[in-house]
Amino acid sequence: MNIQALLSQLKKARKRRIILSYHARGRAGIDVKNEEWAECLSVLKQLFKEFKAAGCNILISWWGEIYIIPKGSDTAFELKLSYQSDLKFDYHFKDELKKSAFKVLSFSTPQPQLCIQIRAYRNRASWYVKSIDSVRDENAGLGMHLFHEMMVRLKKYTTPGLELHLDKITREDLLAVIHYGAALNGRNSTLYNVSRQINSRFYYGEIQLTQRSVRMKGYSAGLDTEIYIRQKDMTFIRKHLPILDFEQSVIRFE
Repeated sequence: MNIQALLSQLKKARKRRIILSYHARGRAGIDVKNEEWAECLSVLKQLFKEFKAAGCNILISWWGEIYIIPKGSDTAFELKLSYQSDLKFDYHFKDELKKSAFKVLSFSTPQPQLCIQIRAYRNRASWYVKSIDSVRDENAGLGMHLFHEMMVRLKKYTTPGLELHLDKITREDLLAVIHYGAALNGRNSTLYNVSRQINSRFYYGEIQLTQRSVRMKGYSAGLDTEIYIRQKDMTFIRKHLPILDFEQSVIRFE
């Protein structure tokens, strides 16, 4: 896929990422202020050019997650842009807290910084963080710097990374769309009833989405709950999730 098509995918996914405010786990991607969006796209465009030149494959998910797969690698890397606390201040602050039980912050406390981060798509992998401010005037070469970091990490791995299912829908995805729909449309939406039921339960197991309802499994069959959903609310779910096989009578989310 060419670079312009990748950027177009990110622009479309950005509109969906508001739903992730209701997501239990969240998904990595681009989470920046509106006024910094154009600059981030410019940075990403240059990064993608350098990654492509190095033979990497670049994939974008429905939610705007960015995956970089080096040529011949069995491990993908996640890439995201988001705000992080000032790293130097963070280390200093932690040292100060070792000396006293509390610390009063002042107006001069450094504000969160916009950072670009990568990590291997595998269990317990750590993020490599680079402040955008530190590379603002030298975008060219940042991609190769990150590529080198990926190569360093790949040499340490003796097993493949996690298998990448680009647009697999999880239970958390479905619940996020339900909660978002409830917040957006209020009590007039049948999703409001589903959201309230989910939030009121201490435990629920498998969730099933049928053509007309949402079923929540409890500890036993007697504790199962089924809530019927209006057609317009079911259409809302379909619109905000990757393509589902709604020809199935029941779709299960464990």
